Amino acid sequence: MFDLVHEMRARIMTCDCFDSERVLGAILFEDTMEREVNGKSTANYLWEDKNIVPFLKVDKGLAEQMSGVQVMKPIPNLDLLLDKAKNYPVFGTKMRSVIYEPNVDGIELVVQQQFDVAKQIISKGLMLSSSQRSILIALKSMNVSYC
Repeated sequence: MFDLVHEMRARIMTCDCFDSERVLGAILFEDTMEREVNGKSTANYLWEDKNIVPFLKVDKGLAEQMSGVQVMKPIPNLDLLLDKAKNYPVFGTKMRSVIYEPNVDGIELVVQQQFDVAKQIISKGLMLSSSQRSILIALKSMNVSYC
């Protein structure tokens, strides 16, 4: 099944319309990062042939909701994954949490976890990207206007 999924992704990436005029960065799953497109690692193909910045999704999904938030599930072997990502090479990482309610305790959990993981990512020389869409859910529930 993963082979078919990668073939589909490779068809999208090799399409002429998939270029840096339309796409700035691509988030790769670990399996996709470890595969090739046109004889190159996926990350190298994206950067060298398409001028698209490759990012690696490092979170392993979300834990059950508590205190109005969902933090990330534990990320086993994160250091090994980050070392592997640098060798492909991947520019940075992507991770996310979700904030559903303006709950101070829950938001503190999210922020603490995001900073803890960010320190690991930065220590490996990679750029990090943390989803900010999650905060908009809380802002909506508080009837706060945002751009």
